[in-house]
Amino acid sequence: MSRQHVPAVVGLVAGALVTVPVTAAGAAPSPPPPQQRPPASVPAAPLVPRAPAVPAPPGVGAVAPSAPAVPGPGAAPPVPTAPPPPAPPAAAPSPVASGGAVAGPKPPGPAKPPGPAKPAVPAKPTAPPKPPAAPGVIDVPCSVPHLLTAIRAANGTAAPETLRLAPGCTYRLAAGANPFHPVNGLPVITGTMTVDGQGSTITRVATAPRFRILLVGRTARLTMLDTTISGGSATDCPAYPDVPGMACGGGIANLGRLFLTRSRVTGNRAESELYAQGAGIDNPGNATIRSSVVSGNTVAYSGSERGGAAAGGGIANDGPLTVEGAQVINNRARVREDTRSFAFGSGIAGMAQSTVKNSVIRNNRASAPGGFARAAVTNSAPASGRMTVTGSFVRGNVADAPDGTAQGGGITNSARMTVDNTHVSGNTVTARGGTARGGGIRLGPGSELKLLRSSVVGNVVEASEGVAQGGGLDNPDGGTLETTRSRIIDNSVTAQDGTALGGGLYHAVGTSTLDRTVINGTRAIDGGGIFRRSGTVRLLGSQVMFNTPNNCRPTDSVRGCVG
Repeated sequence: MSRQHVPAVVGLVAGALVTVPVTAAGAAPSPPPPQQRPPASVPAAPLVPRAPAVPAPPGVGAVAPSAPAVPGPGAAPPVPTAPPPPAPPAAAPSPVASGGAVAGPKPPGPAKPPGPAKPAVPAKPTAPPKPPAAPGVIDVPCSVPHLLTAIRAANGTAAPETLRLAPGCTYRLAAGANPFHPVNGLPVITGTMTVDGQGSTITRVATAPRFRILLVGRTARLTMLDTTISGGSATDCPAYPDVPGMACGGGIANLGRLFLTRSRVTGNRAESELYAQGAGIDNPGNATIRSSVVSGNTVAYSGSERGGAAAGGGIANDGPLTVEGAQVINNRARVREDTRSFAFGSGIAGMAQSTVKNSVIRNNRASAPGGFARAAVTNSAPASGRMTVTGSFVRGNVADAPDGTAQGGGITNSARMTVDNTHVSGNTVTARGGTARGGGIRLGPGSELKLLRSSVVGNVVEASEGVAQGGGLDNPDGGTLETTRSRIIDNSVTAQDGTALGGGLYHAVGTSTLDRTVINGTRAIDGGGIFRRSGTVRLLGSQVMFNTPNNCRPTDSVRGCVG
């Protein structure tokens, strides 16, 4: 409130109005005016009783001060007292009312209706807070030391742990995790854990010493999601620790249980002067690979001795393996030239129970100049095992052995195998100056193959100045082949200045039974459809027609085949 007088207090004396000024709070009171004694003949006027104070209406924060009593004639003047503190404007008494009555505090009027509400200003959007880690979940920052520490901690717990890696991070490993045995970039997995990569990559720095990225120990159970493993280079073979010089599992070596989902294993290497296998993944344990990509890995034998081997450019399997909804593409298996060594399974080398479902095995290459090159998918499981390929594509793969032997462009089977509802197409076997066999599928000695509802289409066998056999299927060494409701179409065998036999099927020694199968449009120098050297070929409701230059040779060698 500004510096000013509060309203006057009013009283009635002998019918006249007397005004007593009240000063503002804190101001010195003015001395009372001098009183005049009335004449003796005039009786003293009686005191007018003080007007009762009017109580403040509800809601008013202060009560108006009461009027002080006015002394009568002859009485001593009252001692002035400090005025009460000023009341808020809402509680101030009103001026004197007409007719001489004292007006009390003005009762509050009706409440002012609220004005229209202002429109709310939208809040500035903010990033949602990161959800806190659930129990058993460890968030791993984008840092190699943090990753190593988190794995060691998870190994040390009895309960399963989940390591949630930084989204999109690249963890660059410059040295092995164990300085006394630096063969693995990460600590060996020994417990039960899940690694949720969230699109991250774990890779070896290109200038770092050679080591694989990851080893899953025998007691471990690892689930890996949305993670890329790359750049690893194996220097040992955990499944055979007592055989120095072997190299297995450049990206991942699994001795325990491995579940790989929506992940990539790419650009890894296993190279040895003795024996190498599983450049991308080596699985002597039990592995399931789903919705993942295994690509661009290389397994190599670099020794000078004869009889070395490089197996499984993408995956080498010595234990139960399931590959489902995956791509195994652009992998390599190669051996040093003129060493009579073996390069096989450039995509998948199955040496135990293997199952491939709804997957693509494409553009893999086995190379063995002067040696033996075998197929993108090879099966040599023991008698107790079987390889099954279902609902898949095996296409565009190459087996190349100039001056050597190339066997099977798409698949080579040396054990028991079932191929169901699968397309084996566009694969190539070449051996300039050597022997090339089985552009689509090749059967080894004593093997068994069931081909169900599948297509073997557009495969090529080429051996200039050499021997080429079996453009679609090759069963030359006593195997057992059964086909049901399948198509062997548009395959070819060529050998400039050489021998080219069996455009659709080359058969010797064993048994081949074709049930409701079509061999059509295949080409060779002789036996455009089927060339039977020996053994038994049976046609059950099958058709062999429109092949070049003929359907079956020798003439009448296959009952039911004409032309």
